[in-house]
Amino acid sequence: MELSRFWRLLYYVTEDETKIVSVVFEICSHEAYDGIFGYRKN
Repeated sequence: MELSRFWRLLYYVTEDETKIVSVVFEICSHEAYDGIFGYRKN
């Protein structure tokens, strides 16, 4: 999925012998993404 540079996509991909499954959990701003994963500005 193509997003503008200010957005982040949280997703999960898995596969088995017959299919590939992709689940989108959230599309969030860069600032929200940093908060979820504990990144801080220096």
